[in-house]
Amino acid sequence: MYYNPHASNQHNDSGSREHPLHGRFTHLTHATELLQRRSGILLLEGPPGIGKSRLLAEVRHLALEQAFNVSHVTADPVLRLMPMAPLLSLVDPAPHGRVATRDSLAAASDTHGKVIQYLGARLEERAAQAPTLITLDDLHWADSATLLAVRLLPARLAKSSIVWVFAKTSGKGDQSHDHLYDLLQDGLRAARHTLPPLSTSEMAQVVKDRLSATPDRHLKALVANADGDPSLAVELLEGLAEEGKIQTVKGVARLVTPGRTALPERFRTLINKRLADLSTSARQTLDIAAVLGPTCSLDDVAEMLSTKAASLVPEFQEAMEARLLTSRSDEIAFVHEGIWQMVWESVPSAVRAALHRQAAEMLTAKGSSLVEVAIHLIHGAQPSDDEAVELLCRASEEAVTVDPKRAAELAICGLEVAEAGSGYRLPLACNAVRAMVLVGPLDRAVELAERELEGARLEGESIPLRLWLAAALLLRGQAGRARELAEQLLEHAHLQPEVRDNLQNTRLLAIAEESSSAAVRSATETTTMQPVTSPSRVVGLTILAREQWQRGRLTEGLRLAKEATDLLGQGERVLWYVTPQATLATMLIVLGSYDEASSLVERLREDLSVKGAQVLAGMSRMLEAFIHLGAGRPDEAESEARAGLEASADVGSPQLTWMAWLVLATLALRRGDLAAAAEHTAQAESLPGTPLPVMVWLKAQFAAAEGDLPRAMEVLAPLYEDRELRTRLLANSRIAAAWLARTAIAAGLPHRAVAVTSAAERIAADNPDLPSMLTAAAHARGVVDGDTQLLEHAVKEHIDPWEQASAAEDLAAALADVDREATVYWLEHALVGYESVQAGRDSARVRLRLRDMGVRRRHWSYAKRPATGWESLTKTEWAVATFVAQGLTNKQVAKRMFLSPHTVGFHLRQIFRKLEIRSRVELARLGQERTVI
Repeated sequence: MYYNPHASNQHNDSGSREHPLHGRFTHLTHATELLQRRSGILLLEGPPGIGKSRLLAEVRHLALEQAFNVSHVTADPVLRLMPMAPLLSLVDPAPHGRVATRDSLAAASDTHGKVIQYLGARLEERAAQAPTLITLDDLHWADSATLLAVRLLPARLAKSSIVWVFAKTSGKGDQSHDHLYDLLQDGLRAARHTLPPLSTSEMAQVVKDRLSATPDRHLKALVANADGDPSLAVELLEGLAEEGKIQTVKGVARLVTPGRTALPERFRTLINKRLADLSTSARQTLDIAAVLGPTCSLDDVAEMLSTKAASLVPEFQEAMEARLLTSRSDEIAFVHEGIWQMVWESVPSAVRAALHRQAAEMLTAKGSSLVEVAIHLIHGAQPSDDEAVELLCRASEEAVTVDPKRAAELAICGLEVAEAGSGYRLPLACNAVRAMVLVGPLDRAVELAERELEGARLEGESIPLRLWLAAALLLRGQAGRARELAEQLLEHAHLQPEVRDNLQNTRLLAIAEESSSAAVRSATETTTMQPVTSPSRVVGLTILAREQWQRGRLTEGLRLAKEATDLLGQGERVLWYVTPQATLATMLIVLGSYDEASSLVERLREDLSVKGAQVLAGMSRMLEAFIHLGAGRPDEAESEARAGLEASADVGSPQLTWMAWLVLATLALRRGDLAAAAEHTAQAESLPGTPLPVMVWLKAQFAAAEGDLPRAMEVLAPLYEDRELRTRLLANSRIAAAWLARTAIAAGLPHRAVAVTSAAERIAADNPDLPSMLTAAAHARGVVDGDTQLLEHAVKEHIDPWEQASAAEDLAAALADVDREATVYWLEHALVGYESVQAGRDSARVRLRLRDMGVRRRHWSYAKRPATGWESLTKTEWAVATFVAQGLTNKQVAKRMFLSPHTVGFHLRQIFRKLEIRSRVELARLGQERTVI
């Protein structure tokens, strides 16, 4: 359809600038140069959906900003029989029918010259009034007369202030369209650009812009294989959003149901348009390619069609120009998995099953791997097909170590085909469970194993399946059941040595989760009785390392963890879920050896990746979060913690998830987001693996942040009174000693402060070669005694930026009555430290102390923000809005933010104005919609 704004500044481009244009800087720069020169030609081309029309719209906006007359038209295949209709519509607002019959201009081919002369005169008049931009989109649909005019008019009007921009789709039209571009490029020095696919980073920006949020890893993965096609990403994301399949929580966009999400209608419409433009032969070729998989070889498609590969080149080329297929290495691949899914689903199910059986026969004849053949049997096997079941069983066993996810799919398909009572059921179930223990989901692994084992006797055939069931239970956090099952199996007389070793290790790990004392006895027995090179020794050393550490013998725990890690690195046959590297990394993080810990975590990640152990993928992310927290990188800490939790939730493994919740809760407390802190603390408490001392300390910090010091002390009572619990906490947190001492003094219980400090000093004395623990003890003693030298030493020696700021604040408090200038200096030092790690609540407290001393410090920053809406709020206003939306009064907000009620009231008035509301009730409602609370 043609539309004509008739040289005006009225355009149907509303919303085209709603989102930034990415990846087209070079093209916009060239267009800007032409606009500045007031003349020239820009030729754009590229595959469908690559962003040509979007780029034309941006050029028109640039021209409008420079007071150009702007005209735009889009060619239309329906009107190709009307000669020069696109260009005539540019100069005459009348309906196309009247323009086409004007006098005798469209009567015969010899009148083309008169029409071109008429067009030239009108455009020249327009250019005399103001510089003019003419954009013509979809030039590939233009008729031959239009092409002739496009060839002649720019040359005839070269001295007029006219900029021409044309766009066409590559591979569409005929040779005359390409020839026209060649002539304009060679004869008139037109700039010619083929728009390339967007880069990975540019696609990521498109996703972020469209969602107005940071996408989680599932959404990133959904568009990651779009081959740089922005239209695919946009239609997919906006379609999912329109259909309510995306939710945004605290700035992070997530799929409502992660996993295979139904393709949105907008995406399907876009792909169906591309499919509709294909020839019959190209569509048939595409269907066969889809049956062969998301990627396939040209030779395999040709063999399925009983033809030569060379004869299919035009069909493949057509599909590639339509941005449905792309070439990757020596294979053909669908541009996006969603396209492959749509094409595959469009093949009738009966036909599809027959084609999959044909593909399986073809691959078998070629000598392809069992896995490649079995993939097609998943879709083509008939019920009770013993030959297919046997092949699926062998293929799943072969795939377990190289592609566990595929192995699980093959084995489950085999179970669906196999008859009840078939001898293949237990082996298939074992392959499926073993694979799912590697990649998850663990709950499904347990359910499948228990179903297949129901009624089965404890004999040789069922033992492997029971072994992997025990592993699934252990990784799922059901240590008691895992231990019982392992012990039951160990009573069996005829176990292979490797199976017995695995069961003993599983039992030992389960005992460690249940009881530390029992674990120490078993681990000691294992390490003393087993050979030095025994796999069980790695497990025993790891358990002993943890126990020594918990008892405050940090140096010994560190030594044992390093020995276990070294043994693992020597290629010992140890179960992949035995991870002494994680134990050692945690110790190094506590000690502040962040670089060494990060290197170890990277090794752990690589090791798990090599073994295909996706079920523990979240472990390395959560360890990284802990590292970032200590190193003063809060944004990275939060990102890694959330990524770790997502990864663990996907597979159903709680391993180290308490650490991620601890990181998130700590960040929320420092930022003053008590609603989030309460949520994260509750999540940590709900996990069976969260260490009790950590949980007690976290709950106490939350109570103190709410201003309820008596409740905080009540929560902390077990730590102050129980030496073992106190030691376990101080061995796992450098910052705990000073905080506990400070809190006890504030509560008027100095004897508790002394008890904590003595415990910290005892740990430091027992581990004199660990300087970070010496500094932690010195900090606590400085708080108890008001010793400025010890506190200044702590400021200088602490590794964590937050710890440094905390020590500086304590030093300022110790100097408050004797040296005002030094007090101000150290408070300002603390303020800088807290602000560097986004500890807004701590910063506000220090700022209040400075104000009380008559020192004013600006706590806002100027930023370019919109005038209204949530994005217009400053950080302080956002925090006030959060608390008020939770139902807090101005006084309560003031207390939490270390502001005066008057200041809170001022901020609240600004919030009401910016959000265009009048009451707290409206703010609470908006807050829930925005997920502020």
